[in-house]
Amino acid sequence: MTISKLDQLTKKREELNARIQVLKAKENQKKRKEDTKRKILIGGVIMKMLKTGEMPQERLNQLLDKHLERTMDRELFKI
Repeated sequence: MTISKLDQLTKKREELNARIQVLKAKENQKKRKEDTKRKILIGGVIMKMLKTGEMPQERLNQLLDKHLERTMDRELFKI
């Protein structure tokens, strides 16, 4: 039994779609890792600024109070 040209092209399209999905997933994972690393670095800078006195604790508390919405997050910082 021969496979029609339409069947061949449909199969090829499905294979390409699967490859596209894999590449998209890898790209999304890379973006998430980069975002996490940025957040960790920013947090490290803020913590260093607190330790050296470059940023007063009260200023950080104000920022956290203004921007943290979830109860769990606020409880972590005792806000």
